[in-house]
Amino acid sequence: MKPLLLLALLWLPAAQAYINEPYIDPPNPDSRTDINILVDVGVCNGVYASPPSFHEIDGYNINLYVYFIDLTVSSTCVLPEGTYYYGLGAISPGSYTLNLIKKDKNNPMSPDELLYTIQFSVSRAPALPVPLLNGWGLVVLVLSLMLLAGWWYRRLQVRDEV
Repeated sequence: MKPLLLLALLWLPAAQAYINEPYIDPPNPDSRTDINILVDVGVCNGVYASPPSFHEIDGYNINLYVYFIDLTVSSTCVLPEGTYYYGLGAISPGSYTLNLIKKDKNNPMSPDELLYTIQFSVSRAPALPVPLLNGWGLVVLVLSLMLLAGWWYRRLQVRDEV
């Protein structure tokens, strides 16, 4: 029985740590849309909640600094697979370069590691439509104009009497 268990363990694939290339959601944002940056991580890699990730925007270059957990030196890779979300918010139209940069929480003096660079574009948001008046809106507008005209006419009559 023990040799069979050992043989079964040898056939299991080795756990692979991964940090996939980031992507944005929604895929084609406009300047009014909040943008999220997503990164799939798992097995031996994860993201620390504290200190929080942060970003810097310099023109059309965005640097996203993330404190990743790296357990590849450990014999136990027990981190769950998942997607890390970072809310960037709405940004102005243009073509952007996003750099995903790994920071080392345990050794703050170590140099940052550039993991991925991606390009994406933000389009200009369409103009908001001007609401049109429906039937009741038109009635209210006409009555308001009639009241205004009556008030103005009465004001002119009072001034002429003086």
